[in-house]
Amino acid sequence: MPLFAIIAHDKPDAEAPARRRAARTAHFERMQAAVGQGLVRFAGSMLGPDGAMTCSIVLCDFPDRAALDRWVAEEPYVLNGAWDRFEVAPVFAAVEDGVITETWLRLMAAHMAAG
Repeated sequence: MPLFAIIAHDKPDAEAPARRRAARTAHFERMQAAVGQGLVRFAGSMLGPDGAMTCSIVLCDFPDRAALDRWVAEEPYVLNGAWDRFEVAPVFAAVEDGVITETWLRLMAAHMAAG
Protein backbone atom coordinates (compact mmCIF):
# COMPACT_ATOMS: atom_id res chain seq x y z
CA MET A 1 0.00 0.00 0.00
CA PRO A 2 1.17 3.56 -0.55
CA LEU A 3 2.82 5.33 2.35
CA PHE A 4 1.46 8.77 3.25
CA ALA A 5 2.41 11.48 5.72
CA ILE A 6 -0.19 13.55 7.53
CA ILE A 7 1.00 16.76 9.16
CA ALA A 8 -1.89 18.28 11.09
CA HIS A 9 -1.51 21.66 12.77
CA ASP A 10 -3.56 22.55 15.83
CA LYS A 11 -5.57 25.75 15.85
CA PRO A 12 -3.38 28.45 17.41
CA ASP A 13 -6.00 29.87 19.80
CA ALA A 14 -5.96 29.62 23.60
CA GLU A 15 -8.60 26.84 23.60
CA ALA A 16 -6.56 24.54 21.34
CA PRO A 17 -5.07 22.46 24.19
CA ALA A 18 -8.54 21.97 25.72
CA ARG A 19 -9.97 20.78 22.38
CA ARG A 20 -7.08 18.35 22.00
CA ARG A 21 -7.62 17.00 25.53
CA ALA A 22 -11.37 16.66 24.95
CA ALA A 23 -10.86 14.44 21.91
CA ARG A 24 -7.72 12.63 23.07
CA THR A 25 -9.39 9.43 24.31
CA ALA A 26 -11.38 8.97 21.09
CA HIS A 27 -8.26 9.85 19.06
CA PHE A 28 -6.11 7.28 20.92
CA GLU A 29 -8.74 4.54 20.60
CA ARG A 30 -9.02 5.20 16.87
CA MET A 31 -5.24 5.25 16.42
CA GLN A 32 -4.90 1.97 18.34
CA ALA A 33 -7.43 0.36 16.00
CA ALA A 34 -5.59 1.75 12.95
CA VAL A 35 -2.26 0.42 14.26
CA GLY A 36 -3.89 -2.99 14.78
CA GLN A 37 -5.12 -2.92 11.17
CA GLY A 38 -1.62 -2.09 9.90
CA LEU A 39 -2.70 1.36 8.68
CA VAL A 40 -0.54 3.53 10.98
CA ARG A 41 3.22 3.00 11.08
CA PHE A 42 4.25 6.04 13.14
CA ALA A 43 2.42 8.78 14.98
CA GLY A 44 3.55 11.56 17.26
CA SER A 45 3.25 15.22 18.10
CA MET A 46 5.46 18.19 17.40
CA LEU A 47 6.03 20.29 20.50
CA GLY A 48 6.17 24.04 20.87
CA PRO A 49 8.91 25.83 22.85
CA ASP A 50 6.82 25.41 26.01
CA GLY A 51 6.48 21.65 25.45
CA ALA A 52 2.81 21.86 24.45
CA MET A 53 1.60 19.74 21.53
CA THR A 54 1.10 21.92 18.46
CA CYS A 55 0.98 19.52 15.54
CA SER A 56 0.39 15.83 14.84
CA ILE A 57 2.48 13.71 12.48
CA VAL A 58 1.21 10.38 11.18
CA LEU A 59 2.90 8.02 8.71
CA CYS A 60 0.34 5.60 7.38
CA ASP A 61 -0.37 2.97 4.75
CA PHE A 62 -3.70 3.25 2.95
CA PRO A 63 -4.85 1.61 -0.27
CA ASP A 64 -5.17 5.02 -1.90
CA ARG A 65 -5.61 8.72 -1.18
CA ALA A 66 -9.41 8.48 -1.23
CA ALA A 67 -9.37 5.89 1.58
CA LEU A 68 -6.99 8.07 3.57
CA ASP A 69 -9.17 11.15 3.05
CA ARG A 70 -12.21 9.23 4.34
CA TRP A 71 -10.25 8.14 7.40
CA VAL A 72 -9.00 11.67 8.14
CA ALA A 73 -12.54 13.09 7.78
CA GLU A 74 -13.61 10.88 10.72
CA GLU A 75 -10.62 11.80 12.92
CA PRO A 76 -11.80 13.08 16.33
CA TYR A 77 -9.34 16.01 16.18
CA VAL A 78 -10.94 17.03 12.85
CA LEU A 79 -14.49 16.55 14.11
CA ASN A 80 -14.00 18.66 17.25
CA GLY A 81 -11.92 21.35 15.56
CA ALA A 82 -8.60 20.67 17.33
CA TRP A 83 -6.78 20.53 13.99
CA ASP A 84 -6.74 23.82 12.11
CA ARG A 85 -5.31 22.51 8.86
CA PHE A 86 -3.47 19.49 7.64
CA GLU A 87 -1.25 18.43 4.79
CA VAL A 88 -1.23 14.96 3.25
CA ALA A 89 1.48 13.78 0.89
CA PRO A 90 2.82 10.48 -0.45
CA VAL A 91 6.11 9.48 1.14
CA PHE A 92 9.10 7.61 -0.22
CA ALA A 93 10.79 5.62 2.58
CA ALA A 94 14.59 5.70 2.32
CA VAL A 95 15.18 4.30 5.83
CA GLU A 96 12.86 2.00 7.78
CA ASP A 97 13.53 0.65 11.25
CA GLY A 98 17.10 1.95 11.06
CA VAL A 99 17.83 0.17 7.77
CA ILE A 100 18.27 1.73 4.33
CA THR A 101 15.58 0.37 2.03
CA GLU A 102 16.35 -1.67 -1.07
CA THR A 103 14.28 0.77 -3.12
CA TRP A 104 16.49 3.66 -2.03
CA LEU A 105 19.66 1.67 -2.78
CA ARG A 106 18.38 0.92 -6.31
CA LEU A 107 17.51 4.57 -6.88
CA MET A 108 20.92 5.73 -5.67
CA ALA A 109 22.71 3.15 -7.85
CA ALA A 110 20.75 4.35 -10.90
CA HIS A 111 21.51 7.97 -10.00
CA MET A 112 25.23 7.26 -9.65
CA ALA A 113 25.31 5.31 -12.92
CA ALA A 114 23.59 8.17 -14.74
CA GLY A 115 26.32 10.45 -13.92
